[in-house]
Amino acid sequence: YTTSKTSFGFKKTGARRAKFVIEAVEDLRSRLRAVGSDLLVTCGKPEEEIVKLMNAGGTKVLTQEEVTSEELAVDNAVRAAIKASGGELETVWGYSMYHKDDLPFQASLADMPNVMTPFKVALTASPCLPPPRAGSFVC
Repeated sequence: YTTSKTSFGFKKTGARRAKFVIEAVEDLRSRLRAVGSDLLVTCGKPEEEIVKLMNAGGTKVLTQEEVTSEELAVDNAVRAAIKASGGELETVWGYSMYHKDDLPFQASLADMPNVMTPFKVALTASPCLPPPRAGSFVC
């Protein structure tokens, strides 16, 4: 739960949303542990917490590519902190049901169908990633 507010004066995270996120993370941790993996949860600024978890130099940190200004600013801070610690930040697309490169409308959004059926027919789905292997570690 946070007391920070948006530029419109709304709470960024209310009590119900915070409860939902906590429960979702607890469920994910439980499911990962059931297959022999785990999830490490820390609290703090990502650019500080991730560096604490890195091995000395050569660490590659993998994260989902973000699209909004606040999250991109965090990514930039994380990238700089990781680089200063001898590591590398790699991003992957995972923000939507379809990979952005799979959209055949990149040249012009005006070409994008505004009805679901032609939109769906024009797309090809990327294959899903496999579930984590036993013994893998997620943080």
